[in-house]
Amino acid sequence: MRRTETPDATINHYPAVCAGCGEALTAATATDHVARQVFDLPEPRPLIVTEHRAHGCRCTACGAQTRAAFPDGVPAPVQYGPRIAGFVLYLLHDQLLPEKRLAMLMADLFGVTLVAATIARISRDCAGRYAGFADAVRDLVAAAALKHLDETGFRIGGKTQWLHIASTLRLTFYRVSPKRGSLLANVTGIVVHDHWKPYYPMTGVRHALCNAHHLRELKALVEIEQEDWARRMQRRLRRACHASNLARERGVPLMPGRIALFERCYYTIRAEWLVFHYY
Repeated sequence: MRRTETPDATINHYPAVCAGCGEALTAATATDHVARQVFDLPEPRPLIVTEHRAHGCRCTACGAQTRAAFPDGVPAPVQYGPRIAGFVLYLLHDQLLPEKRLAMLMADLFGVTLVAATIARISRDCAGRYAGFADAVRDLVAAAALKHLDETGFRIGGKTQWLHIASTLRLTFYRVSPKRGSLLANVTGIVVHDHWKPYYPMTGVRHALCNAHHLRELKALVEIEQEDWARRMQRRLRRACHASNLARERGVPLMPGRIALFERCYYTIRAEWLVFHYY
C-alpha cells in the first residue's frame, strides 16, 4: 500500500500534557507532526431516492394539455436504479454468487431488499440489451483462425443442460443447450478440443488436440497406474510446448530439425507404451 497525498479526512491528535514537566499542551503549541493513514470502506448510506415528475403544461395559444415524457430507463412508478442493477449483475455473473446469498449481501450492506424474482428480471433485462453483443462475439469466435472448444454439464431448473464454450485468446462465447452434441455452427479455422468424437464431423475445420487434457490424462497414468512411459511423455510434451512458446515470442518458426526431434521422441515413447500394454 502507498500513502495518498489527498486523504478524504484528517484527524489531528495532540498530547494533553508535557511528558517532561506535566504542563498542559494545546494545538497552538504544536511544532510538527508524523502521520499514519488508514484505508477503509465508507459508512453505508441510506438509499438515494430520485423522484422524476412529468409535468403537464397547458398551451396558452390553443389550450391543449401536453405532458412531459419520463427519461429512458424510468418505466415504472417505483423501481431500482442502474447502479443497483449493475452491482447485482456483477455479483451474480462475475462473482457467481447464488441469488439468495446475493439478496442477503445487498440487504446487509446497503439496506436494499431484493427477492429472487427481481434479481432474475434484472439479469434477463441485461441479457436482452446485450443480445447483439453476444451474436457479435459468437461470429468473431467462429471465424477466428484458432479457437478452443469444450463443454460441461450442469443443472438448470432441475434438468441437465450443457454449457458449450468456444474461446480465443481474447474472446469467450458461452452457449447453453439441452443437447451435448449441439455444436457451434459456421466454424472455420483450427479447433482445439479434448478428442471428444462429436467434434470430428465438423466440416471446414482442422483439428488439434488440447495439450492440457493430454497432461492431465498422463498425470493419472503416472500417479495411479505407475506407468513410467507416461512420465517421459509428460516431460516431452512440456518441452515441445516451451520450445513453441519461445519461438512464438521471438517471432520465428520452430526449426524443422527441432520438430523432427520432438516427433522421433514422441514415437519412441509411444512404442514403449505399446510394449507396456500389448507385449
